[in-house]
Amino acid sequence: MTAPQHSITAQPRYIRPAAFDVERCVAERETMPDGGDGHPLRLYLIGESRYDLDAPGPVNGSMVCARDYLRPDHGCPEWPIRRLKVAEVNHCRDLGGDTGRTAAFARVMGPPGRPISDAKIEEYVDEHGMAEILAVGEAALRASEAPKAAEKKP
Repeated sequence: MTAPQHSITAQPRYIRPAAFDVERCVAERETMPDGGDGHPLRLYLIGESRYDLDAPGPVNGSMVCARDYLRPDHGCPEWPIRRLKVAEVNHCRDLGGDTGRTAAFARVMGPPGRPISDAKIEEYVDEHGMAEILAVGEAALRASEAPKAAEKKP
């Protein structure tokens, strides 16, 4: 798989898969080496680009990014994600499952060191659904993980 070409300084942003032209991505991946494992939209959706919508990657001779696959008028919320500190990630991972993902959501939605209240989380759940809140929490955890070998400078 191609190493992600995301920027460490880019603002992570989570947008659910329904916002993207996944069918186009699937068709393009069929024509790429390694089954298209390095496709920029795939890397975005699995968190390998740290949710950098503008991380570039080659597709059939052109450089594209996940943003290029957003459907016009998709109507899905775009969630800016604050990177969590190592201790925050560890705490949320130790909690595990939905509890850990909810805790990560609460932390990224509040100012550093001050998670939002349970009442505020309930408001978000009422407006966006629990699945969305859990997906944002998981995205925050993935975006905040320690750099992998492929991401480090040579």
